[in-house]
Amino acid sequence: MPDKLIYDRTAADVARVNELMRKVRAGSATDAERAEWLGGRMKGAWNASDLNRINDWLAYLTDFLEAQGYSAAVFLRHTPWTKADFPTRNDIDRIRRSVEALQNCFFALPDWREIVYNGTMNFDQANVLEWDLGRIEIWLQELVKAANIRQANTLFMQAGGVFNA
Repeated sequence: MPDKLIYDRTAADVARVNELMRKVRAGSATDAERAEWLGGRMKGAWNASDLNRINDWLAYLTDFLEAQGYSAAVFLRHTPWTKADFPTRNDIDRIRRSVEALQNCFFALPDWREIVYNGTMNFDQANVLEWDLGRIEIWLQELVKAANIRQANTLFMQAGGVFNA
């Protein structure tokens, strides 16, 4: 299973990134602050680890859906994102369309959050993408549980069973 999704980013997380960036540029960051900055896992900035996690979740959920007989028009990145990569609007919109394509395999999910197509990616929209991926996985797990109840050779499916009476 891919790394845990992050959908609890806040304005305070963004402020922390900005504060550390200012300190690093000014040369006043402590060793701990530099390590935090260089770690690449700050919730207030979208970075390669976030983009790779989302791509991993897209691949995982696409495979999960295919195993259940569904297909989605998901466009995966085939090379990992690096710190040197800078996502373009086309890259971000491709991710947005892919998340929506997974959701479109269902009827409207009740806890789906709206994906906004605009020229930016803020912490709210980053949260939405990862939230929606998490909800898809929950609903897929529920779909599988429901399908397993009705498998052949169960009380429900045997000759004379509830569904075959």
